[in-house]
Amino acid sequence: MITMLRQPSSGQTIVETVVALAAVTVGLLGILGLLSQSIFISKNVSTDTTATYLAAEGIEIAHNLVYHDVYENLAGFGTGWGTCFLQGTHQDEIDYTTTNCPAIHSYSASDPDYLEYNPTLHRYLYQYDDTTGGGSPTIFTRDITVSQNSVTAPIVVRSTVWWNIGLPTQQSIMLEDTFYNWHPAP
Repeated sequence: MITMLRQPSSGQTIVETVVALAAVTVGLLGILGLLSQSIFISKNVSTDTTATYLAAEGIEIAHNLVYHDVYENLAGFGTGWGTCFLQGTHQDEIDYTTTNCPAIHSYSASDPDYLEYNPTLHRYLYQYDDTTGGGSPTIFTRDITVSQNSVTAPIVVRSTVWWNIGLPTQQSIMLEDTFYNWHPAP
């Protein structure tokens, strides 16, 4: 009996190689898709966190200005509780460098004022001068709304931050706090 050895078919090896390459390609594309989504979500979380901190900073700025008036009044030369902001005042250009009652400058959705970030100082401001090293524009705008029914009533402060994550998509976060007049009159 004669036994014939069978030689492998070269066509079968090519098909196996193509199938193996397709499986590897699909696996790599899946991994790249997950990596891309992970980077996108990470950037959105970072942006959301920054916006939340900027909104909280707006509340703190208003808080500092209200109590600055109280302490000046206690020293005998201020106007007192709740007089820094007018009823329903919108402020979009106050930042942590603001030390006195700001002039009224209303937020405009059609022409917003963007915060600038200074990487040297790690600060967000509206205007930089040459002594601070300048800043680069960001995607964030902020509006601080102050409401008070009377001079002795609590002050309600809303700090809203807007930003765009794409052409049609604008996002915002709004924080609110209430300040009560617990300081004695001078």
